Amino acid sequence: MARTHTKPDFSEDDYRIFLDLLPDVRRAITVNQRVHQTDLIAELAFAAFDRLNLGVVLLGLKGLPIMANREAKHIAEDGDGFLILGDGPAASRHIETRSLRNLINHVGPTDLSTRRFAGGGIRLTRPSGRPDYLAVVLPLPRRCQPVACDEVFSALFISDSENSEIDVDHLMGDLFRLTAAEQRLVKQLFRGGGLTAAAEQLELSRNTVQTQLSSVFRKTDTGHQSRLMTLLARVVAPFKGPDDSSGFDIRPLKRRNDE
Repeated sequence: MARTHTKPDFSEDDYRIFLDLLPDVRRAITVNQRVHQTDLIAELAFAAFDRLNLGVVLLGLKGLPIMANREAKHIAEDGDGFLILGDGPAASRHIETRSLRNLINHVGPTDLSTRRFAGGGIRLTRPSGRPDYLAVVLPLPRRCQPVACDEVFSALFISDSENSEIDVDHLMGDLFRLTAAEQRLVKQLFRGGGLTAAAEQLELSRNTVQTQLSSVFRKTDTGHQSRLMTLLARVVAPFKGPDDSSGFDIRPLKRRNDE
């Protein structure tokens, strides 16, 4: 394909050989472009999962982990009731590990007769005594499944009910035109404790925070604190902001005997 200045020019035979190879070269270039595009789309999809304030572990055949998003990795690294091992997800208690893997192994197509999805959930005890992790296993869509195979690809979602921090609270301002003070109040309320506790944390009078809350109700069209919290949980709380650890962890996962 190339010659240095010390080599002779291409001959007619060289050109003839190149023309014979040209269709294969074109096909190779086309395949390379398609592979690059597929890799890019996959990377973008993984980056989107990485913005969830919810742990996601993609599981291949036999329930082996393929990759995990940032939140799942953080939960596993905390070592408080959930691990991502090379042979599958695990809990701190052997009986819970067995139940979790049994759930993963029995994920399958939706049972249309009972209208029940073929997945399930399990609570994972945390040795620290903090609230249990909530793990849900669901099959991936049919288009993602292998043909003529009893095993399926699935996803494990794990959440920490204690994790009530809003990581991207500025989105409330973007979506509902809340002021900075109203955003701080909303963030405090989402942490729990009620209006009085929020007023103490913000060092404001109860009348001031009550006025701010009334403005928030009007802008969000909620009218009640419970409805506001539901809105927060659905719209803002599921997302995490970027940091230095953003991205899927695709390094080889440790096996139990490596721990």
